[in-house]
Amino acid sequence: MKIAFIRSVSLQQANPTLRAIKDYAFHDNIELKLFYTDGDCNSELFPGDFEKVSEDIGPEELCEKIIKWEADAVISISLPDNNAHRDSYLKELLEEQFNIPVIMHPVSTTTLLSNKWETNQWLKRNGYKVPKSVLVYGDLLSKRTVKYVAYIDFIISKVKKLKKPYFLKPLWDSMSTGVLKINDINELKKYLYDTNINCDFVIEEQVNGGLYGMEVVGNNGNYFCQPLVKKCTGITDSLVPFDHVRFGPFPLGNDEIIQLENKLIKICNELKICGSVEFEFIRNEKEFYIIEINPRVSGMTNLSSAISGLNTYTCLLQMAQGRVCDSEKNPSFTLELPLENMTVEKFDEISTLTGVHSINHVVYHNGTEQYKMLFQVNNLEEACLKLSDINKCFENIPNYVFEEIKQENLVKERELV
Repeated sequence: MKIAFIRSVSLQQANPTLRAIKDYAFHDNIELKLFYTDGDCNSELFPGDFEKVSEDIGPEELCEKIIKWEADAVISISLPDNNAHRDSYLKELLEEQFNIPVIMHPVSTTTLLSNKWETNQWLKRNGYKVPKSVLVYGDLLSKRTVKYVAYIDFIISKVKKLKKPYFLKPLWDSMSTGVLKINDINELKKYLYDTNINCDFVIEEQVNGGLYGMEVVGNNGNYFCQPLVKKCTGITDSLVPFDHVRFGPFPLGNDEIIQLENKLIKICNELKICGSVEFEFIRNEKEFYIIEINPRVSGMTNLSSAISGLNTYTCLLQMAQGRVCDSEKNPSFTLELPLENMTVEKFDEISTLTGVHSINHVVYHNGTEQYKMLFQVNNLEEACLKLSDINKCFENIPNYVFEEIKQENLVKERELV
């Protein structure tokens, strides 16, 4: 069987999880080929053939290349949302015209989930808890069209009904690009009057509680949930999730986790999800508020796979084969954390340490670079001790990482660094 993968943004972000499909593909006699747009590729990064294509390649040209290679099935592992959207349209072309199955969501679903306002309104209409928000049109703010002299006054009057602080989120961007935190109405007024704004965005109210994520994988009504991940916040000003500690599986009561998983699986059925999606939500003492659904593999895929022992990319291969993907988890407590002051020598030496699942150097779609580590221990307390020992030798773990672990209140007060 010949299965094509499609990837936009650097392949390095998908590893080591992606290259781990090698044994499965070999065992099932699957021939693999990757069509990718960004970065570099080699046999260490992808266990098959690969071909670099134009960064702005359209679905029709991609379709021609896949037909020429004679693929039996296709899997999209593209991100961010705009590239996932392209692959959704490719799905329509290949499935309707050539009867080649594509593991990707319908284009209507991907379009809906790529638009933060439409996602919010769909969830609200269907009875799911979401933060209150206000839609803002960049055309009216920039006066590119009809001049609405009281438009900012209208925005302010609506936002005053929301709980501060407020989060400004561009409608179509993803991976936290362009997200801003606004503390109060005066700060919002200054931003709206003084900033040259040419995009639509939503202003979302603060919902008190912790930030969490969960990936759901599957198709055709057969879905399973990867473990619940806690995303630490509050120590640094960065709103980028990769700059913070993330860990799982986060312990919830059995009834609560079952209710949450059932809710997310119901959404996946309603939206005809085909592949992987990431739900992001706020959890307070009462309930979960869904704040985003990423219609693709995500920056959490490596972490989720390491926690559960279920490789998301292998599951996508199983779907492409027409199989129901494996869903039996073998959980390992895992943290993902950023590293600093890294060198090639440190990379090689730290990679061999007990507990280090992997270290990855990644380049994000906005050009920023970062080292990340997946670290497996029994609990957060043990993580603090062992990471402190590593930091004494290599001085490569930011101080705020220890503070974020500490604020989870699952470790005793101690000198952490």
